[in-house]
Amino acid sequence: MEQKIIPTFFLIIFALFLSSCDVSQLNNPYSDNEEGLSVLYSSFSERPKHLDPAVAYSTNEYGLIAQIYEPAYQYHYLKRPYQLEPLTAKTMPKIEYFDKQGNVLTGSFLDAQIEYTDYIIDIK
Repeated sequence: MEQKIIPTFFLIIFALFLSSCDVSQLNNPYSDNEEGLSVLYSSFSERPKHLDPAVAYSTNEYGLIAQIYEPAYQYHYLKRPYQLEPLTAKTMPKIEYFDKQGNVLTGSFLDAQIEYTDYIIDIK
């Protein structure tokens, strides 16, 4: 009889101990001063290697880059097929075609005549 009383006594004491704990604050990642704010917490599986949009290649990096850099153009998602529209650019880019001597090609010309192309983008 005495053997059953001791484990029961410890179970009652343990239950009283647990009931006195505030479990709502046990593992709360939110600080008290952020109550009522819209805060999104996220994590990434590995540290980003590059924050240069020309070099970055992983989704973790692009998640951060999208919050740092605003692109010059964005897609108008309500139009089908998708169309680019200026975001931080003033207008769509002005395109200039050049031949091998560096002269601007005007009028009609063949694709084989184009040596390089300049895209001139005016930023707001």
